[in-house]
Amino acid sequence: MFIVTFFSLERSKRSKSPKGKTTPSSVLKKRLELGRDEEFPSAHSRELLAIEGTSLYISFVRACLRYIYRERLCVRVFRFINMVGTAHAHGHSHDYDEHHRRQQRRPVEEEITTAMMKATVEKKMSEPARADDDDDDDGIQYYYCERTGKKLHSHDGMRPHSHEFIPSAGSFLNRRRAQYKKRDFKERCFTVGIGGPVGTGKTALMLQLCKYFTDETYGFTNELGDDEDAGDRNRGKYPNICAVTNDIFTKEDGEFLAKHEALPKDRIRAVETGGCPHAAIREDIGANLSEVESLTELFNPDFCLLESGGDNLAANFSRELADFIIYVIDVCGGDKIPRKGGPGVTQADLLVINKKELADAVGASIEVMTRDADKQREGGPVIVAAVKKTEGVKEIADAILCAYNDAMAASHSH
Repeated sequence: MFIVTFFSLERSKRSKSPKGKTTPSSVLKKRLELGRDEEFPSAHSRELLAIEGTSLYISFVRACLRYIYRERLCVRVFRFINMVGTAHAHGHSHDYDEHHRRQQRRPVEEEITTAMMKATVEKKMSEPARADDDDDDDGIQYYYCERTGKKLHSHDGMRPHSHEFIPSAGSFLNRRRAQYKKRDFKERCFTVGIGGPVGTGKTALMLQLCKYFTDETYGFTNELGDDEDAGDRNRGKYPNICAVTNDIFTKEDGEFLAKHEALPKDRIRAVETGGCPHAAIREDIGANLSEVESLTELFNPDFCLLESGGDNLAANFSRELADFIIYVIDVCGGDKIPRKGGPGVTQADLLVINKKELADAVGASIEVMTRDADKQREGGPVIVAAVKKTEGVKEIADAILCAYNDAMAASHSH
């Protein structure tokens, strides 16, 4: 079939005449105009029709292939089909039984969303215009999902979504933990979520951790230039890792990691979350989950570092996305931040208080911050760090590897 198509295309190319002369397209147009009533078209007309049809067919196929290649459409379609489930209110489930029942019950959420949007648009178009419309319109549209019974809203061009109601900061001791029973790490590798407010040093920590795990020459030196951790047996021993970053409307953090050669470029993915970065790690994890699963399929990494977009103290990772959660705050936000609590501070597996070298400059007390963090986290681990100076990076990496080794042992025991 492809050979016939190729020769037909070449034949159509050779049939083209110089400028000003008759071309197959013009002849075809003329034949269609003058010979519509011809019961038995001539052989020449049939040949022109075949050539023109073949050319259009090839152009269409090429355009489709280019689009599929550029947008990775096949991967996205299959990921979406796998992601659509009925558990956890974010469209994805890793439950073993649920995974094998997806073919029998698969709610088509995109069709529901499209129907709701269409109904709303039609309603708005049918309503008479009012003089005070501009004053009343806050740019938010509301929808009702009959399948889930949830009230959804849309704004800033985003698709309809909801926000999880969080009644309290929660408890470290009673937090939800990662479950490794029936977990398949070949589907999604061990994932480390790194969250925190804007500007606390999440991307800097991503860079330092990538270098620590992959580069044996990455050193922690003192003022005399001596390598203080020359005997570190973990440094540079995990080259097979990947990274995913989140930004609202750009790929800035992913480009930063690539520019500083944190990892090979093909092991770094950047996700644009839109105006609700917390939704991309908590209620609607599909985009991030797809990237982690794609990297797992391509590289079978030991683990993946996933940085969330900067958000508030309530933005914590879903356990269906992150197996180990690190929450990063810094002294520049003030020493009141730990006692404000929030699920990020209280429920993360590890809390990092960053930029300790700036504490005196901003009038923050490290002692107050560690005291309040210990109270809020009920004794949960806290590391005070200066990430850009590599202080505390080894301790953070050790905590990650401890959780990783526990996860591998638990998954192998089942």
